[in-house]
Amino acid sequence: MVGNTTVGVRCPGPAPWSLYVPMQINLRGEVVVLDRSLPRGTVLSSNDIRLEHRELNSLHSGYLVDPEGAQNMVLRRALSGGTVLTPHMVEPQRLVHRGERVTLISENSVVSVRMAGEAMADGSYGDRVRVRNLSSKRIVEGRVLSAGVVGVNM
Repeated sequence: MVGNTTVGVRCPGPAPWSLYVPMQINLRGEVVVLDRSLPRGTVLSSNDIRLEHRELNSLHSGYLVDPEGAQNMVLRRALSGGTVLTPHMVEPQRLVHRGERVTLISENSVVSVRMAGEAMADGSYGDRVRVRNLSSKRIVEGRVLSAGVVGVNM
């Protein structure tokens, strides 16, 4: 409950009365802020961000509170130093790019198979992407595991 509100005070005694007092409730907290101005596409590191106490009332678009969670995220647009980072300003780093050669990995406790493939879409860690197996020309779907690596089920 933040912003403007009214608080009622009542006395039910022999001469009852009530009084309504206007108030403003402010909430402060630590948020992730850019340390300096950065261009679009910058991959954030611990040197680019800091925690700072700010009024949370005016941050209607949300805000990031975990500096570690903001690291390795990519800026969607150029931002100036001191800007509070919101979830809409950053996106996960793309580890696989459309048209790029990737390694398809399929493994279980007994066998591990690696094949060359071509990514059909961009993907971040954990995203499902379609990949064309360069040997069989079959299109399979898997999860992005790391840069240039997609895991598929056997």
